[in-house]
Amino acid sequence: MVTEVWARAAWIPVDIARGQGYPEAELFAGLPFDAASIRRMRRVQWTDYCLLLERVEAMAGGPEGCAALLARSYHRAVPELASVRRAILSPKAMYRLVYEVVNPILFPCVAFTYQDLGPRHICIETWMRPGVPPSATLLRTSHAALANMPLHLGLPPAEVVATVTKDYAHWEVTLPPSATLVGRVTRAVRSIVLGVDDDGTELRFRVDDTADESPLERATARWRLTKRQAQVLAVVVHGKSNKEVADELHCAENTVELHITQLLRRAGVKSRAELIAHYWTHR
Repeated sequence: MVTEVWARAAWIPVDIARGQGYPEAELFAGLPFDAASIRRMRRVQWTDYCLLLERVEAMAGGPEGCAALLARSYHRAVPELASVRRAILSPKAMYRLVYEVVNPILFPCVAFTYQDLGPRHICIETWMRPGVPPSATLLRTSHAALANMPLHLGLPPAEVVATVTKDYAHWEVTLPPSATLVGRVTRAVRSIVLGVDDDGTELRFRVDDTADESPLERATARWRLTKRQAQVLAVVVHGKSNKEVADELHCAENTVELHITQLLRRAGVKSRAELIAHYWTHR
C-alpha cells in the first residue's frame, strides 16, 4: 500500500502558511521536516501531509477561512502552473493536465478521474485508495483549488458543485467563459518540480503541448518499445503501483516488474520516478 506523497505537494500548504506569517513552531510541531528541510525531501508520509493541511486550515480559522485563503493564495503558491499559461490552450486543458497527469504522480495514494462533459463543463472525482486513511481536509482544500485554478490563467474562478463524503468527492465544474484562447502554444517548455531524487537532483516534468503526436507515441518510437511495453508504460506514468498495473492489464505483478526493468533500460534511467519524468519531458 502506497502511503506517501511527493514532497512537492507539501510545499503548497507550507508556502501558503509562511506567506500568512503563521507560527512555524506550531505548524511543524512533531513533524519530521520544517520549511527548509522539506525542500530537500523526495517524499513525505501521507499522515504527515494530512496533519500539515489540518493545521493550516485551523490557523486560517476553519474550513471557510481556509477556502478564502486558498482563493487568495493558491495560484501564487504554484508558480509552475502560472508559467504554463504560455503553453496551455484553455482552462480545460489545465484541469486535464492537473488531474490526469500531475495529481496522480504527486498523490499515488489518491485516485483521480477527469471527464469532459462539454465545452465549459467537466467532472472530477477523487477518492482515497484502499487502506489509505481518509482526509476530509484534503477534499475541502481540493474543492477550493478546483474553483480557483482558472486564476492561474488570469480568468475568474470556476463554479463548482460538490458531492463529498469522508473519503470521496465528486465535483461538477463550470469553467469561466473565455472569448479567446488564453495563449497560443509556444515552443517554450515549462517545468514542474516533483521533488528531489536520492542524489539531490530535482525531478521535474515539463509541459509541452506543441506536438500533435502523443507522449506515448513519442516514447514508443524513441525508446523502441514493444506493444506490451507501451501498454505498461501508459499505466505506470500515471503513478499507479505494480499491482494496479497488473490488475488493469490482466497479468502477474512479476511480469509488470520485468517490463518496468526493460523500460528503465530502454529509457536510459535508473528509477521509476525518472522514467515518469522523462516520459512527460517530450524529448
